[in-house]
This record gives sequence, structure tokens and C-alpha cells, in this order.
Amino acid sequence: MKQLLYISFFLFSILSFGQNIKTKTIKVFVFGSVSYIKTQIPVFEADILIYTDGRVRETKTDKDGKFQIEVKEGDELIFSVLGYDEQKILITDKNCYKIFLWSKDFDVWESRKTFKKNRRYYRKLEKEILKKEKKGIYDCFD
Repeated sequence: MKQLLYISFFLFSILSFGQNIKTKTIKVFVFGSVSYIKTQIPVFEADILIYTDGRVRETKTDKDGKFQIEVKEGDELIFSVLGYDEQKILITDKNCYKIFLWSKDFDVWESRKTFKKNRRYYRKLEKEILKKEKKGIYDCFD
């Protein structure tokens, strides 16, 4: 019985040393540029691919353009959203990242039509974003 206990303790300690990969939880905010309002708007439901040791994981942002995930230094994050250019970042020692995506080429006349059609919505959206910025929702404390 004692031998079984010693063997199991020995195997358990070996397995615990194998888990020495240093991971951390990071917070990421994803913003997108829109030509007809001045502020950067949070991008919700953005697809994020995380490349770690040959594996690929996937996640999405919430309604505030934010997500948290456990990664390690050297991992690569790829942000892809319909209508925006893809962007890649490499994880460093920071715990919080703000990512700004730039919209792909668009037709200026169509953009003006869209703005005129949805003017109230975009003004309301801009006011909500500015309120959240004042509250500190989009702040990174590193």
C-alpha cells in the first residue's frame, strides 16, 4: 500500500512539473473606424484566432468589443471582421491591448447614403460610446 502511495505521488509530481508553461489572462478591446463618425466604435462579434504551439483556438468579442483569454507570451492573435482589414498581433508582456481595425476600401457615395439614412442611429451610438469612455470601460491599466 505504501509503495502504491509513493508511486502515485512520484507520478503526480512529474506531471505537475510538466505544466510549467507560464500563461496569463489578457484583456483586448477591438475598435473599428467608420468614415462618417469621429470616434472609433467597438466591433462586436469579431472573429479572433489564437495560434499557440501549432494549435488554433477561436473566440469572439462581446457587445463592447472586448474579450478576455488565457494566452502565453509569443502567441499570435489574428483579428478578422467582415468589412475591415485583417490584423495580427504578437503577445508580449502587456496584459491589455487596444486593437484598431481599418475599414476596407469603400464607395464614398454609398457611405454618404448610409449615413443620411441612419443619421440618428450613428449619433446615438457615438454618444453611448463617449459615455462609456468617460466611465472608463475601455481603459487599459498596464
